[in-house]
Amino acid sequence: MLQRIQKWDILKFVLIFFVVFGHISEQYAGMGGLFFFIYSFHMPLFIFVSGLFSKKTINEKRYDKIFTYFVLFIFIKLVLCVSRFVNMDTVSFSLFYESGVPWYAFAIFAFCLITVFLRKLDPKYVFIISVILACFAGYDSSLNDFLVSSRIVVFYPFFYAGYALDANTVAERLNKKSIKICAAVFIIGYIALLCWQYDNIRFLQPLLSGRNSFWVLEKLNGYGIFFRFGYYIIAFLLGAAIISLIPNNLGKGTFAKLGARSVQVYALHYFFIHLLYRRLDIIEWFESATDISAKALILPLTVIIMLICSSKYLTPIFDFILKPKLKKQ
Repeated sequence: MLQRIQKWDILKFVLIFFVVFGHISEQYAGMGGLFFFIYSFHMPLFIFVSGLFSKKTINEKRYDKIFTYFVLFIFIKLVLCVSRFVNMDTVSFSLFYESGVPWYAFAIFAFCLITVFLRKLDPKYVFIISVILACFAGYDSSLNDFLVSSRIVVFYPFFYAGYALDANTVAERLNKKSIKICAAVFIIGYIALLCWQYDNIRFLQPLLSGRNSFWVLEKLNGYGIFFRFGYYIIAFLLGAAIISLIPNNLGKGTFAKLGARSVQVYALHYFFIHLLYRRLDIIEWFESATDISAKALILPLTVIIMLICSSKYLTPIFDFILKPKLKKQ
């Protein structure tokens, strides 16, 4: 059981690394292909893992725990508000509209509430209907950043799939050697495809965020439903491949410990990105540097930001938010 727990925490470490890396690299135009690769799976897989470990909270209708995600949502919004004031000399706050980092916390809050009411239905039908609704939702331009409605609809199938599956069963079935070989081949093949055809498929990049309607992409010509369905296939296959390749233990538990603190990294990392790009103007260096030197700097920046944000001294703040000591009713 210890190894299983470590595996999922190591996965969360890998995913939060890609989150931070992706948010840094999106500021640099030369990272388009890598950005496309990261956004093909990192948030869908994060949401899948959230669903995987939300069963008890949902089945027991623990509204107190569910509400902590809304509190986390407000907390992240306040962190970003302070960040903009400190690093950009501006102040902005909107409770109901969200296009940035806080969307994830609100989406998990909504996913849990929705699933509480769907928990007794046949999982197969709920999943199929959620995918169909998400595919057609792209034609509805009223689904947008208001209450992150578009992302809730688009990413819910990943959360529900996690909720409907068992973590131990998933780990066991994807731990076979043959599966690992296929997983490695699939990931390498997908990366090769992006390197070869990125210029031809880069127009699909706005779909990966889950917040854009099909009408944003004129090249879809009304066929957005098929592109989104294809996206689900790729995202689920990439997610399964990455889970398969994640080791059961690594670094004597160090990476698992850091992965267990992924929420605080997610909540705080953009403060330091604002600091780098707005206050320190490092983006100007990126634009003037060679591709190799600029890309090489992104990796250590990612590691430094992760280490700062995952400090154990910050953990009590998030334990207070996500693990409130409530009286038993």
